[in-house]
Amino acid sequence: MLEIGGIIVICDAGGCTGNICGFDEPRWFESKSALFSAGLRDMDAILGRDDRLVAKLADAVTKLDAKFAAIIGTPVPAVIGTDYHALKRMTEKKVDLPILTVDTDGMELYDKGAEKAWLELFRVFAGEKGTVISGNIGILGMTPQDISDLRAADRIRERFASEGKNAICYGMGNGLDDVRTVSSVEKHIVVAPAALEAAKYLERTYGTPYEIGYPLVDELVSDINYSGKKVLIVQQQVLGNAIREDILKKAPDAQVTVASWFMMKPELRTDGDLHLRDEDDYIELVEKVAVLERNDELGGILNQCIHSGFGLHVFKEELTGPEYAQRYVDMVAETDISCYLNTMVLDVTEDKHVVAMSEDGMLVFEAGSVVLAMGCRERTRGQIRIPGTRPAGVFTAGLAQRYVNLENFKPGSRVVILGSGDIGLIMARRLTLEGIKVVGVYELMP
Repeated sequence: MLEIGGIIVICDAGGCTGNICGFDEPRWFESKSALFSAGLRDMDAILGRDDRLVAKLADAVTKLDAKFAAIIGTPVPAVIGTDYHALKRMTEKKVDLPILTVDTDGMELYDKGAEKAWLELFRVFAGEKGTVISGNIGILGMTPQDISDLRAADRIRERFASEGKNAICYGMGNGLDDVRTVSSVEKHIVVAPAALEAAKYLERTYGTPYEIGYPLVDELVSDINYSGKKVLIVQQQVLGNAIREDILKKAPDAQVTVASWFMMKPELRTDGDLHLRDEDDYIELVEKVAVLERNDELGGILNQCIHSGFGLHVFKEELTGPEYAQRYVDMVAETDISCYLNTMVLDVTEDKHVVAMSEDGMLVFEAGSVVLAMGCRERTRGQIRIPGTRPAGVFTAGLAQRYVNLENFKPGSRVVILGSGDIGLIMARRLTLEGIKVVGVYELMP
């Protein structure tokens, strides 16, 4: 919904919207969008004081040129049983805008929320059935999470334009007006499983046929000899199937399996396809695995997250970050996986040669497949504009956490924390426990 022109409100007690903007939506760095946290006090959110959310939204509408407002759910409204239909009616009485609600609960993967959002978007805004325009092709499912290439929508439009057709990529370059006239397209192409239910809804409502595939699949398949080889594709289901079809056209005797960590629609599966649940499922699929770790121990950022709260979903018990990481380190120790510590990857070539530098010198691995598992990393001091001597004493939250939890270094006696998200509040508590005076925790408001 980022490019469709609405106000998007994350219905929570405040704090997590920065993560959504900074990590989940890469277009946030390139363009402006009205994406906000409801910013409710904890008790307002827990007690379901929806009138305060409505009042804040009504105030925001007077200051912004918005075409609609979307209210997105989080665990808090899910736990207290928020009535989204009632919330929608309350808001529409106060705000002269169309309102849509998406009852996500923060407990499932992104594609479940995307599926709900696509359906709600077309249910609310798709207009009356109009005249079908020959050559108009709708592309459903274009999001950065499903199609990581942010320029893919432009190239899809260019490719169809070269054939005398007009590609409409909902949500990536095409806005609310195109959603309203969705019935005018000749057909839809579904490029992600999260958009399949929306395609079925549009077929039932307007009779618009759909097909499933990816117009740029030729860009994703390397020009190598696949004949007689076993190929494992780990991708969202539609892209994985499209890649498989392209490989089998080139090498009918290849054995190609599609696996995904995300939703696997039964109607899109073939025998042997796999729904991955955890790392063990993936390890069982490959013959030999090597882990390259640039630090001197496995675990990554978890080693400095000494607070509890990990492991509830996977291990059904509350663990600290290091305890959680150690569970997986122990699992790895029971396998034949090779772990290279203090090893920095310098290059990954097109033919999957991984060049790395270790304490033993330069290493080159010839890989059948490469998984980049660097995780999320906080923005550098350059990106948040604190290098140099003038802002001396300003630390990123991750650096302050490392200093205190791993290096036993006290970053100061009095601190001010900017950002009331999870890490900001965790560090406020941690620094207080270390005897450091936390003067305040502040948030940049729109």
